[in-house]
Amino acid sequence: MALSTKEEYIAQCMTTGKTREECEQAWNKAHKTADQQTKTEYITECVAGGKTKEECEAAWNEAHQAGDYATVFRELHMERAKNRQLTKMLREATDIIKAVNAEKDAVSDARKYELAVEIERATDGRKKHGDLMKESLNDLTIMHDAIDSAKPKDFVSVSMLLDESERKKKPHLSVGEWDPIAKKYKGGR
Repeated sequence: MALSTKEEYIAQCMTTGKTREECEQAWNKAHKTADQQTKTEYITECVAGGKTKEECEAAWNEAHQAGDYATVFRELHMERAKNRQLTKMLREATDIIKAVNAEKDAVSDARKYELAVEIERATDGRKKHGDLMKESLNDLTIMHDAIDSAKPKDFVSVSMLLDESERKKKPHLSVGEWDPIAKKYKGGR
């Protein structure tokens, strides 16, 4: 049976008078990689080497956050591509918003024009179209509604109302009144 490299090391180490546990710890310590080393162990060794604790922590953080250059470079390119895509989407959204706002403004201007024409017609030219176009759509709507509510829809002249009331008072096409003395009808049309 072939022994692994670790087992061979432990067997050889035990010949020097150390226990199995001491030899195993020595193997583990000798074969730890930088990634397997804990932060506390790294800082302890670094401070023992003559640097300050802050410098050692900064070196640890830099080594464990940056990763390797190829990974960072790949992430940078992915972020740039993502940034380009988001910028393109933002431009498209901005163009859509501009188009919607332009359409909204066109509809608003058309409605404003219609209201200005109707108000000018309703005021018999006292309010000019050019002056009315300077007003806001909301103000024009209020003016139009005020004119509509002040002006009755079924306007009848006073003379027509008087004529109608007179016609109701007078009898039409009657044979007249009965005179009992003369025994005949008087008047009539």
